[in-house]
Amino acid sequence: MRPLPRPAVRSGVVALVAIAALVGCTTSRTACDSGGCTVELSGKQTVEVDLGSFERAVDVEVISAGAVVVASGGEVDAVPAGRDTVVGDVRVRLVELDGDDVTLRITPAA
Repeated sequence: MRPLPRPAVRSGVVALVAIAALVGCTTSRTACDSGGCTVELSGKQTVEVDLGSFERAVDVEVISAGAVVVASGGEVDAVPAGRDTVVGDVRVRLVELDGDDVTLRITPAA
């Protein structure tokens, strides 16, 4: 099999970069302790929190100046910066918001 000519390889790399830019890259990091989980994420996405028998999916649906909109357990609500909001059966605190970078503290609501 012949190697691809240089322009074809370069075009393939450019196409992959363009697709990644259109799709939007998201990252997340979750650290849990006995009281809850701290989630750092970039971009809208779903994160899973696991506290032993308490496992939940939390969707970060909208990131705007001063608040994020999250969904969990069939409920949707806005969480203002520095505040706690109960969404479904989780309590979500918006710890930090910087552009699309978000830090949340997620704990059981009860």
